[in-house]
Amino acid sequence: MSDNQEQMKNADTIEATVAKLRKLPAEKQAVAAAVIQELGVETGQEPEVHPEWKTELDRREMDAINCPSSFLSKEDLATRVQQLLSKSRR
Repeated sequence: MSDNQEQMKNADTIEATVAKLRKLPAEKQAVAAAVIQELGVETGQEPEVHPEWKTELDRREMDAINCPSSFLSKEDLATRVQQLLSKSRR
């Protein structure tokens, strides 16, 4: 398989995955996004960000800068993640 064919196949797979993720509830999308982010960090690769996602990430970054008190504590976050994981396993 040529590099171009492999890139096209990967793009199709990514598009199909993103389409499935968009059908999930917002909470599950957030968990999936965090997992994808961690995978990118582990591999040392900076994933390309779709322009719509980039806009949303920029907006969230500004929210975080302007209202840092809205963050959950580490303990509350761990509890919330466990709740979401429990729901997703049902």
